[in-house]
Amino acid sequence: MAKTNKAEASVADKVTGSVTGFYNLHKKVLFIACAAVVVVLLAIVIISSVITSNNEKAMVRIVDLGDRCSAYLTAEESNQETFDALVADLNAEIKDSSYVSVKAAYLLGNLYYETEDYQNAYDAYMKCYDLNKDSYFAPLALVNAAAAVEENGDADTALDLYSKVSDYEISGVNAKALFNSARINLSKGNNDLAKAQLESLVQSYSYSEYAALAKNILNVM
Repeated sequence: MAKTNKAEASVADKVTGSVTGFYNLHKKVLFIACAAVVVVLLAIVIISSVITSNNEKAMVRIVDLGDRCSAYLTAEESNQETFDALVADLNAEIKDSSYVSVKAAYLLGNLYYETEDYQNAYDAYMKCYDLNKDSYFAPLALVNAAAAVEENGDADTALDLYSKVSDYEISGVNAKALFNSARINLSKGNNDLAKAQLESLVQSYSYSEYAALAKNILNVM
């Protein structure tokens, strides 16, 4: 039993000595490796903090831009310098598929539309749509782009854009798109198609204000 204990002690001493020797031999490398891990972890924390801070700042900027757009559009007199500054600041935010970027494009479209610059409004709305087709703004941008291009006399493109809205499940926007499609088809003499669209509108969106308009039109067709 004593021999066994001595043997176990000898093995333990050897293992301890081996580990100690390895550490003494490689402690510099191990220290550098540990330091590198700490640096990486610190970098991750710093980057995460910077990203969070940047996101918060971007949200503050887009809220401010929305307020500035509203103030400009409701002002009694227009100011070209203010308008140009708004356009520049909105364009500066249009970078990627993020909420801030997409909303900036949408606000830019609204700014152009309300000032009756329909071509630039169309371009901005389509930019909004193309940046992120899954965003809340996508169907809104399609409807507004259709309205803008229709103002420029291109009813066919407007019809195409209105048809894309059906891919989304925002009922209010769908009702508006369906009604406007029917309206354009009526103006083009496509009465049967327009009637079918109006009937679909009444059936699918009976609670919508557009359903009431559709019923009035159907009553005189």
